[in-house]
Amino acid sequence: MDAQFSLDGERLAFTPDPVSGETDCPVLYAAPHPVVLDTLKSADDRPHLWETLPTAL
Repeated sequence: MDAQFSLDGERLAFTPDPVSGETDCPVLYAAPHPVVLDTLKSADDRPHLWETLPTAL
């Protein structure tokens, strides 16, 4: 496994597996989407978060 920090580009520990639904999102946002932020702030616990966190924006 080689997941070292690099200024030259991304170095992931594992290659995403599209068959399993894994993706690598190369976009970085300056601030979280308000819906995601509200969901994170209002979650009582992790199980509740997994049930309410949006899967698409």
